[in-house]
Amino acid sequence: MWQKPIDLGRSRVARFLVFLFLSVPFYSCSSTEPFRPPQKVEEAFARGDAQGVLNGYDAAVAADPDNVQLRMARCGFLAEMLELSRDQRDLIRKRALSDCEYVLKTAREGRLVAHANDLIRMIEQRRVFAEKSYPCPADARKASTLAYTLARAHKLKESLPHYKRALDGCPENAALWIQYGHTYILLRDFQQAKVFLSEGVKREPWERSGHLFLSDLYRDTGQPELAFKHAALAVVSDPSNEFAWEQLRERASARGRGWRRAVNRRPVVQLDSRGESQVSLPAGTDLNSPETNFWLGLGLVEASELKQAAKQPGGARDNRSALVKDRERVRENLDFQHHQIAKDPSKRSRITDLMEEAAAAGYLDEAIFLCLVDARLAPEYVAYREKNGERLLDYIAKILAPPRSGRP
Repeated sequence: MWQKPIDLGRSRVARFLVFLFLSVPFYSCSSTEPFRPPQKVEEAFARGDAQGVLNGYDAAVAADPDNVQLRMARCGFLAEMLELSRDQRDLIRKRALSDCEYVLKTAREGRLVAHANDLIRMIEQRRVFAEKSYPCPADARKASTLAYTLARAHKLKESLPHYKRALDGCPENAALWIQYGHTYILLRDFQQAKVFLSEGVKREPWERSGHLFLSDLYRDTGQPELAFKHAALAVVSDPSNEFAWEQLRERASARGRGWRRAVNRRPVVQLDSRGESQVSLPAGTDLNSPETNFWLGLGLVEASELKQAAKQPGGARDNRSALVKDRERVRENLDFQHHQIAKDPSKRSRITDLMEEAAAAGYLDEAIFLCLVDARLAPEYVAYREKNGERLLDYIAKILAPPRSGRP
């Protein structure tokens, strides 16, 4: 199908994009082997030629339009270009969403679906947590850039001394320790990988990628319980990240645990210029799914709040915390869902059942933070996690991924 071309002009591809979207990404979408982009794409990346990268992907997709890996890779590239570009943003956004929605509809692998959901969140500017930055001296930054470039070119051993030089110049950079450790995983040197990954999460205990890689390491070294533990820690580090949830699902399955979590499709609710409520579900939401009844109900509860607040004289503000507001919204929505289910039992959904069970078991706050998290909840979640990390992990282990009978 013909699509209007995008002109990226003289845009350059940032070095971190090279690392993320070529052969050694932080999260390989494939459970078997990493995706390798077409040769023309790799050559354009090496030149820092964004237009060449896009042209290479366009040609590859035109030749093989049903290839979900190619569509995913192009979506990822366009999503990053959307962050960097000032022109043609609407066109870039539409094409990126088209590719990612295609993946959601056709992919059979859970990691691809999860990664597509994460990219959609990024494209729609629904990010929940800001990426942590680690300022480093110029020499350390140069060394890390060279390490990335060598790793991208599959020169993993050659990248190691440059990682070391970068760490010598910036030893508190948790992300560098983790990238260094990940390189050792790719080299299948698990002992060294464990050393560097552990140093990374010691410096930043809630660094999602470190826990994801440790989970991979423990899986590959035959320690499934530790693999499950670090996958759960990755989710608690960033409950908005669908890839982390998918990895946890895989680890739970390997341990013979159940799986009851539903994808967070919380809508954005706003009042338009006429004072009418607009409830916007994320792209890719299946409107025929029973789960959508819960999300729409939650949105309608919030829309009613906004309308009532707009009628208050003098623009009175609601100073309650985001968590307190969400507790009331969830309870009101559960009442609404009960009435709907009584009329039509097919409207019962997993997320409704989970919220009911969490409320009955005293885990409602944990359920809200992990299953409904959005940017408004994020600051309170970070503070809550520091004091209640074990409760969040307990909620995962007992309710979201519970042991099956006869299993530890």
